[in-house]
Amino acid sequence: MRAMADLGYDVIIAMHDYFAEDMVTVAAEYPEVIFVLIDSYKEAELDNFRSIAIESHHASFAAGMTAAYATESKHVGFIGGLDHPPIIIQFLAGYEAGLHYVDPSIKISVAFSGVFDDPVQGREMALNMFSSGVDVIMHAADYTGLGVLRAAREVGKYGIGGVDTDQADVAPGHVLASAIKDVRGAVYYVVEEIAAGEFMPQLLVFGPEHGAQLTAIPTDIEFYQKNPEVLEKLEEAIEKN
Repeated sequence: MRAMADLGYDVIIAMHDYFAEDMVTVAAEYPEVIFVLIDSYKEAELDNFRSIAIESHHASFAAGMTAAYATESKHVGFIGGLDHPPIIIQFLAGYEAGLHYVDPSIKISVAFSGVFDDPVQGREMALNMFSSGVDVIMHAADYTGLGVLRAAREVGKYGIGGVDTDQADVAPGHVLASAIKDVRGAVYYVVEEIAAGEFMPQLLVFGPEHGAQLTAIPTDIEFYQKNPEVLEKLEEAIEKN
């Protein structure tokens, strides 16, 4: 970050809390440079620093609704990488809220893999859940979650992608939705502010009211073709959210 500032860049952007303390330190050294930290709740008493948090529960609420409409067994699952507030627990809380918004009687099984980089383990955990009667599983487990989605395709069930990206192509036809963090949108939003001379050095929680796209839904899959009313209900709920 110092090297970029020394080279003359006037806006420096970084991702995640890993950079939080260092960015605040460097921002204090270069008051003429704007520093933006995406996906963090970090706050600092500096006029040239802003953090933008992207909360997960909005995205996973819609994902939970899709699971509620798709489940036939009324038993769904959630596999997280770690039991680690606030990020993974926000995904779980939003997912559960979306499920029970549609049907309070739906049962949810929850498990944590303990790792974010083991798709083999994710597959095994998902297969065990599916064998217990679960017919939809959402993951928030990064690469471990790829195994969850592949397991859904393997047994003819549904998965829901998590952890920031549209994962419909991991198991085509078997991914109902992906809960995403609109990092691209957050960067665009803050750079647009800066370009307009409207930079504000305080924490921003970037959500639907700022135009964030937080759920990716593959509308062309068979489930939605057979149940178009689900898309209407999702759109209505997202607008309210």
